[in-house]
Amino acid sequence: MEWRAGRFVRPLLGVRKEELSAYLGALGEGWREDATNAEPTYKRNRIRLQLLPLLEELTGGGLLARLGAASEQSAQLREWLDQAHAAHVAADPAWARSGGRALSVAPLLAAQTMVQEELLHRLARGASVGRLSLTRDALRRVRAQLARSGQEWVLELSGGWLLRRTGATVSIAGAEASVAELAVGEAGVRLRHPAELAVRAGVARGPRAELPPGALALRLGGLGSERELT
Repeated sequence: MEWRAGRFVRPLLGVRKEELSAYLGALGEGWREDATNAEPTYKRNRIRLQLLPLLEELTGGGLLARLGAASEQSAQLREWLDQAHAAHVAADPAWARSGGRALSVAPLLAAQTMVQEELLHRLARGASVGRLSLTRDALRRVRAQLARSGQEWVLELSGGWLLRRTGATVSIAGAEASVAELAVGEAGVRLRHPAELAVRAGVARGPRAELPPGALALRLGGLGSERELT
């Protein structure tokens, strides 16, 4: 939880309950408690009522100090990553040209590992409008793929989203970007498909029960799957 998130500010986030109660007592004011806070029905209450006191005892009273230090370090790391991300994308023409939907590969690979992962995470969140979030395992897969040679490839992510490398840039696209389009007209059959799909076409012959003679069968393969269109 952050001290400030947008227009919301939590000025008492770092103040302990005992300190607030003592302060109110000094002013002659009573402490008011939500009765449900004492019920172990909810997991958050069990953590506060049972787990935290046990950990406080096992650490000799130093749990809160350690948590506070970890929180402060986390906030400092987040500030550093925010600054590193802003500096990187400001110098990346691919980011500006694509409206935050692509990154240049060379400077991305030259960045520190944590900065790489932050850039990829924000690229995924921004390009998908918050619908795609890369897990630690997904980030490792992406970084491993980027480190391999090859100017053209597509890596399938969760939810049908695609990470696509095209030349010197890498971008995020929705699954609809890999849909093949088939048009049949007087001029014949026209098929448009993404480069990552291997397409095989042929005219059905012989006793195939599912296809009448002369039918056109298209088999599309790519991204680890294959399907047939007729």
